[in-house]
Amino acid sequence: SSPTCVMPSAFIKRAKGNAIKIFLTIKTFNSNNIDSLVNSDAAQKSLISNSLYLVGSKNLDGINLDFEYVGSPSEESRKGFTRLVTNLNSELKRQFPNASLTLDTYAVSGSVPGLFELELLTNHIDAFIIMGYDLHTANGAPGPISPMGGNINIIGLSQGYLEKVPAEKIILAVPYYGYDWPIVSGSTESQGNASILPYSQIAQESAKQNLLWDDISQTPFYTYTANG
Repeated sequence: SSPTCVMPSAFIKRAKGNAIKIFLTIKTFNSNNIDSLVNSDAAQKSLISNSLYLVGSKNLDGINLDFEYVGSPSEESRKGFTRLVTNLNSELKRQFPNASLTLDTYAVSGSVPGLFELELLTNHIDAFIIMGYDLHTANGAPGPISPMGGNINIIGLSQGYLEKVPAEKIILAVPYYGYDWPIVSGSTESQGNASILPYSQIAQESAKQNLLWDDISQTPFYTYTANG
């Protein structure tokens, strides 16, 4: 089906009037769909054509790719994704020389390649946006979602990027949210299904609590008892 852009033209115009750049975000979190796309030349051509149409028709500033592959992709899929990025960037710059192409990557992607061949993608990506969060997730045990220290931490993981990608092409995305993990009284075992809290709510709630500080991860946290 033909792609649609839900942003009204008036909204885009107002944003640009305030020097805010607007990007088309292409996202998929389905590994099978990613495999099908990157391994089909016809599908790649269709995606590139439709994407550039939206960039031109809405006068956008570029494209952001958010392909979140779960599991271990085949070598064929890795090569296919690199080919997609190469062709998309080439055609984007040909039609819109000032447009940018950015790629969202996992915090661990600098050390564990997965779908992204960082060193091969460097010449075709304007910025790698590191998703520097969710090192502890809603369904796992309580802990820092963006730790600065410890066995696995953002500083160490970022070093893996710096060994493969120019520093000026790296953007670290940081979390302005937190998780509220329900735990069994007297233990640190999570009951799972944590709720996500936006920064505004965390700021409001933490003002009522005795904040604790974890020196290793360099993050604040608090505990409380609900329903007695």
